Amino acid sequence: MTIAGLIYRVNYSNTPVFELAVGDVAVMRRKNDSYMNATQILKAAGMEKTKRAKILDREVLIGDHQKVQGGFGKYQGTWIPLDKARQLAERHGIFHQIQPLLDIDPADFELYPEKDPTTTNKERKTTAAAAKVAVESSPMVATPFSTDTMVIDNESVDWPDHDTIHTNDPGEHPQQQQQPYSLLVDAALGRVKNVELLIEQGADVGYTNHAGETALMQAVRHTHCYETKCFSRMLMALHDTILTVDRDGQSVLHHAVAFAANDTNDKAYPASMYYIKQLVSYGQQPLLSIKDINGDSAADIALRSGLEAVAKVLLKSDSMQPCSTSSGSTTKGRDLVLSVQKAVDSIDTEYIAQIRERDQALEKAQGQLRKATQQLQQLQSKLQQKEVERRQQHAELNIPPLSLLEQCNMTREQWLEEQMKLLQAQVATHTQTRQVLSQQISQLQNRTSQTEIQCKRLIAACCNLPIDKVDLLLDPLLAAVESDPPDESFQQVVGFMDGVKRKRHQ
Repeated sequence: MTIAGLIYRVNYSNTPVFELAVGDVAVMRRKNDSYMNATQILKAAGMEKTKRAKILDREVLIGDHQKVQGGFGKYQGTWIPLDKARQLAERHGIFHQIQPLLDIDPADFELYPEKDPTTTNKERKTTAAAAKVAVESSPMVATPFSTDTMVIDNESVDWPDHDTIHTNDPGEHPQQQQQPYSLLVDAALGRVKNVELLIEQGADVGYTNHAGETALMQAVRHTHCYETKCFSRMLMALHDTILTVDRDGQSVLHHAVAFAANDTNDKAYPASMYYIKQLVSYGQQPLLSIKDINGDSAADIALRSGLEAVAKVLLKSDSMQPCSTSSGSTTKGRDLVLSVQKAVDSIDTEYIAQIRERDQALEKAQGQLRKATQQLQQLQSKLQQKEVERRQQHAELNIPPLSLLEQCNMTREQWLEEQMKLLQAQVATHTQTRQVLSQQISQLQNRTSQTEIQCKRLIAACCNLPIDKVDLLLDPLLAAVESDPPDESFQQVVGFMDGVKRKRHQ
């Protein structure tokens, strides 16, 4: 089942994706690389098929993209990176509708309810309509809240599929079925206002998932409460479950320590320290002495994982019980652990300082080596360039051998300087000569043009013709002139003129 405005996790052909229903369109984002389906974005924006094709050709296919065909039909389309998907949504007015999908953290994939990828469009429409009626008729929406209160609706809470919620009351209200699971999701995402509202509406704070984990355990396994600094408020809301253990016998403190060892998230360690200090200062003395099914306390796990600072916080707590031994716990044993831990911390600090000094010295030496290498390469390049230039100058100017220059008591540089001055003088002379010739050519062209115009005017006056008709008569006139001997009268010219006059009178 799919509820409009909610995000689900789905697997299409073994590819995990986040799916958000926008109207009748399922918009997807891949978990592994955050690529989004551009075809679905345009479809959700109300684009017709022909218009979608034009936009894809003009805006999408020119850049980084992947075309997917085959498999589930809903998964097909053109997939683009997240930043391009964000820009595409902004350009076509669909950004706000899919913003929850754009801003989602892929690390929270398992927190979202799972959906069957074979769900049909008809089922999605029916379920979305039913969910809308259920939300509108719920007393949670009907109750007025202040502006500081976050209203629980189908956009602020990620409701799971009904199939994932177990209840013994078949007549229970759909939203009441979803409250416990939503409590887990909202706690993990740091939505403390949602958690408080769900508890006010009667949600079971002791509800656990299939692993027996409470909402408080989910909160300490993510960084959202740390980022918003709302864990103390979350702890107050869920304090009834602070001593609850999961199916492995681990408490919320065990989960916080385990999260501190997560080296794939840079914020995991500081977030865990923040959670652990809050839990320790809450004052529940039995919490620190809880051991899991393997007989390990949270401090045992911290020491075994190499989390010295975490173990120190746990061991220094007044309510801390000593770590388990074969003969029981004693104050002397605790003091011994603290002494050993102090010595280890001192050695570790000194070792880390030495390592840092060596790393800094190594980085400095490597930097100097890189700089010297670059300078050497530059000098070699300049030397090669100078050698090429020298050979070209020798070939062009026929520079005499160096021995001859030495015999003339002249250094090579002086000779080159004189040659350069000579060449510069030649260039200046040639330039001046070229300018004079250009002026003469220009003057001759002007004179020729003036003479040509005068000749045309003369011919036009003699033949009683317009000046623009003279060009048509030049060839026959030239033939008549060239046919007469130089010492005879221009009989053919006269005949040519008579012929022109007869043509004008006809």
